[in-house]
Amino acid sequence: MKDLKIRIFSIETARSGPATRLDVSIGTFAPQHQPSHPAYPMTPTRTEKRPNTVAQVVAWLFALVLIGLGALSIWDAHFVGVTRRSVTVVSEGVSAQWLGGLQISLGLLMLGVAMPNKRAALRWMLACVALGAVCLVMALRTH
Repeated sequence: MKDLKIRIFSIETARSGPATRLDVSIGTFAPQHQPSHPAYPMTPTRTEKRPNTVAQVVAWLFALVLIGLGALSIWDAHFVGVTRRSVTVVSEGVSAQWLGGLQISLGLLMLGVAMPNKRAALRWMLACVALGAVCLVMALRTH
């Protein structure tokens, strides 16, 4: 048999200190809050549980741009890139197609940010890095 509990009124205060709660109820009393002690970790609120949607949107946009450029490099067999020191790298033929595959794998790598599970995201990113390394090695071998 379940305990009967009827809440008549509830008062919560959170001034300069831990929040206190006063429940006036009929039936058995069970405390609904945990003491503010390091042994009792605070549970995250609803807003803290939500994923960061701005980071996900930016990751998706960045991934779509890189995947599109990689697909264009594979389709045209022509790759143009710029290094940090403003040196233009131009590649054509099979090596350009492998560099397009590298761009696609880097674009897919960014989608790991949008995954909710850390373990799945880590596996996804490791697979994308391995694919990118293979594409880079093949591009350098065929150049």
